[in-house]
Order: sequence, then structure tokens, then C-alpha cells
Amino acid sequence: MFIIYLLPALYLCAMRIAIHIEKFTENFPDEKTYVLYQSPYFKVRIGNFVNRNDAENFKKELSLFIAQPAYVVEDLIEYIPSADEF
Repeated sequence: MFIIYLLPALYLCAMRIAIHIEKFTENFPDEKTYVLYQSPYFKVRIGNFVNRNDAENFKKELSLFIAQPAYVVEDLIEYIPSADEF
């Protein structure tokens, strides 16, 4: 699962997107960030959450940093099991 929010492409240039993403990596260095362009929005996906509860908790924390509404979406994620899960 990911947290996703939309940035309107009409108002953003590539440099502003880069600065925006850089803020996330500074504030949340352990969460992976993905950017996808689907006209007319840049979709920013954050995290690789295994369950919805973890994603919802992170969404609450994230809401302190962004003004746009964020949503939890299901998708394939990068997941590397820990040694004790084998």
C-alpha cells in the first residue's frame, strides 16, 4: 500500500517537484518516494506499507507536512522480508 497525493501539473515545474520530493526525503528518510505523471497531475506515492493500518498511521503524520489531501491506495510494493520471516 502507498500513500498518494496529487500535485496539479499546471502549477508546477520539474524544479518545484524536485524540491518538494527533497523535503520528503529529509523528513522521512526511511520511506521510499515515487513520482508518476498522469496528465494533468503528478502523483506522489510514499512508502511501501504491508498493511493498511501502518499506511493510515503514516498518512496522519504526513498531513502535518502537506496541504493536499492524501489517500491510501493498494498496489504492488517493494518488500524485502526480514531474516526472521524466512
